[in-house]
Amino acid sequence: MSIYRRKFTKITLLGGASFAASSGILFPKPAESFEINLPIGKATSSNIFEGLLAYAGVKIIDAILDPPTQSVIQGTEQELEQEGFNQNRTSNGKLGDSNVIWGQDRTESQQPVGLNKSVPNPGFAIQNTKDLFQFPKIFTASTSVSLEQATEILFKQVKLMPEQIQDLIFPWSSNDNFEFSDVTSWLGNQGSSASDNSSDTGLINYRTRQGQVARRYERLEAGLGRVKFDIESPLYNGRIITYVDFT
Repeated sequence: MSIYRRKFTKITLLGGASFAASSGILFPKPAESFEINLPIGKATSSNIFEGLLAYAGVKIIDAILDPPTQSVIQGTEQELEQEGFNQNRTSNGKLGDSNVIWGQDRTESQQPVGLNKSVPNPGFAIQNTKDLFQFPKIFTASTSVSLEQATEILFKQVKLMPEQIQDLIFPWSSNDNFEFSDVTSWLGNQGSSASDNSSDTGLINYRTRQGQVARRYERLEAGLGRVKFDIESPLYNGRIITYVDFT
């Protein structure tokens, strides 16, 4: 069974200041900040998925999905595969009452920034299963890593419940003409072009069920990247900084 979606308004990566101003989203100084060091070898879809299972209340789906849902999920898989995310697909996970989440990797050469190695880029998708005409929410690279790091900190150190964590950090919209598509590389300016929306040095903002999030990724040097992940909500206001070690 094929599902045909309506036309939509797509949120993509734009320059930080311009998008923040046009969207009306303002981010005050966070109340607290955490810093984490992450070797790039741990930035895989399987590792991130395990973190979401442990801290964000995601549960493995053991049952076979009904044909319409499976058809839509396969279509989203193909979207990820077209972007090169065709390796190491995780199991399907249940996120909340009505969403399926899964991840799959792509491998990226770091030669454009002077490193003779390839690294994993973890891509994830969330698909609503109660309204199959809602667009999937797709995020990769620094957003995927930040989400997983945030779940652990919010669970272990802030002492939030998994349901609260879901409401704080995962992209959400009740509008079925909304698509969140955040497909980026680890290369910084070297991986950016105006034509393919792959700029990952600017700021991306998105709304959650209980607040809003801003993510900014910068490739500081060949061996080091930095992700700033700001959460603003009545439940929590803070920043999580992840330093990604590419060496």
